Amino acid sequence: MIDLKRMLCAAVLSCSVTMSGAGFAAAQVESASIPPLTIALPLAGETADGAGCKTSEAFKDENARTYAGHLTERFNTDVVLCLTDTLEEAADLARRGEVNMAWVDQASAAPIQATWRSSLTLRSKTGLGRPPFVLFGKAGNDLKLANVDTDKIGFLDRQPHSLNVDLAQRLLNDFGMPSEAISEVARFKTIDALFAAVDDGRLETAILEAGSWGRACAVLEADSTLCDGFEVLIYDRPRAEWAFMIPNDTEVERHYRLVGVHIALHIDHPQVFGWLSQGRGQEFDPTEPVAILPKSADRAVVF
Repeated sequence: MIDLKRMLCAAVLSCSVTMSGAGFAAAQVESASIPPLTIALPLAGETADGAGCKTSEAFKDENARTYAGHLTERFNTDVVLCLTDTLEEAADLARRGEVNMAWVDQASAAPIQATWRSSLTLRSKTGLGRPPFVLFGKAGNDLKLANVDTDKIGFLDRQPHSLNVDLAQRLLNDFGMPSEAISEVARFKTIDALFAAVDDGRLETAILEAGSWGRACAVLEADSTLCDGFEVLIYDRPRAEWAFMIPNDTEVERHYRLVGVHIALHIDHPQVFGWLSQGRGQEFDPTEPVAILPKSADRAVVF
């Protein structure tokens, strides 16, 4: 394994040898003030280079070389990719402070989730992303999330909302409520019919994406709503399966630049995007800090 700290130090200090004059001195200060970008990627097996940390010019693999070079140009600083064989090894580099960005999944993120945040995740090939959903029941029934009967949950199942059914099920699973099989009697074509089934007791709860909930409940009077008779139990997004994570203390400007560079990657460098995403999505999406963290009942309403 390359001595990453020594390599980065040498890369930053070497600029003093090659620059002269006031303009170059100013550029040197600017470059030196931008921290190197070091990224852990569990993609060693997808390159001819194998495991280890390298700068762009040292890579044999075209995708790794192009990705590191693209980031170097956009960030105006040194970029090092640390390729690992597993997600857990990538997360361990993050835990030890040897990198400042890492690609992880739900399980491998556990050791760093207290001090690192999600920055980017993948948009599904369906194009839906991770829209928020609302699970609601009739007000006054003293409903508790832990006691919801998963056999009595209604779903809005109509085009194009039928595409959201799988995501709604994923969210319920995130909260420990398995709902793999949805009976026909729990599928509704209209929001009015869904609300009516909960209101008259045929269903205990129902779930629909938050955009439909908002449109159905919006009225002109500020102190009134069509949804006064219902109680929200969950207002949240499905958990992300994978994410680029960064330390919580990452500067806002760097975070935004990371987002900006990566959300256009499938257009700027589609082959590199395919290499990074491993065919799991159609583009990178900016995401909330807790996107990959486990769900809990005490944070079920997060908007």
